[in-house]
Amino acid sequence: MKLFLGVDGGQTATQTVLGDEHGAILARSSGGPSNHTEEPGGPERLERVVLATIREVMASMRIANPDEQTFAAACFGMTGETSLKTQILKRIVRTEHLAVVHDSVNALAGATAGQPGIIVIAGTGSVARGINAQGTEARVGGWGHLFGDEGSAYWIGRAAVRATLAEYDHMAPRTILTPMLFERLDVTSPYQLTEKYYAGTLSRDHLAGLSLWVNEAAEQGDKAAQNILRHAGHDLARLAQSVFSLVF
Repeated sequence: MKLFLGVDGGQTATQTVLGDEHGAILARSSGGPSNHTEEPGGPERLERVVLATIREVMASMRIANPDEQTFAAACFGMTGETSLKTQILKRIVRTEHLAVVHDSVNALAGATAGQPGIIVIAGTGSVARGINAQGTEARVGGWGHLFGDEGSAYWIGRAAVRATLAEYDHMAPRTILTPMLFERLDVTSPYQLTEKYYAGTLSRDHLAGLSLWVNEAAEQGDKAAQNILRHAGHDLARLAQSVFSLVF
């Protein structure tokens, strides 16, 4: 039986799927993030997470010696650049055909099955991609948390912290985000709040998770939270509009 491997490596989680030549899904597994390979420890994390998820799907199939399995083809959809990831994956994955692409490529194919259309990914990060009837594709966004990710969960979480800081600096009205963040993160001042992120006590993924609290505050009528979500939606719409202008 020929085995095909599909992996989606994101900023929050890595999803791995094992299939056969008939398109049937045989097994699934998930692990931690496998992006930001350029960071210290990033290559080791990518290798560790990918191998762990592959071993898990192989174990569920009761395949002996999973590290020696050769796949008919393996496709990795990864956030961020792919050149360093390709080098690592070529070394650790045995496959007759290896494809390492931006995760938006796989997302677009899964959503449109090759037909014209546009997708917007808004997870921890954000990116948009589209394809027209002639097969021309375009990608907009996906530049990471420092320079992009507009409208993403990370962007929303950062905006929540900034709203709290703006209230403290008397540059914005009161927001229930402030007591919400202070209580749930066990801090008593904006200095303690920001220090947790600057020091790495709380991660980038954790900051993205604050987006759930922003939504909670917005549902309670908090204007600051509602404005954050409104701006996020506007930014995501702009990504889609830009792709549309490029391919349609």
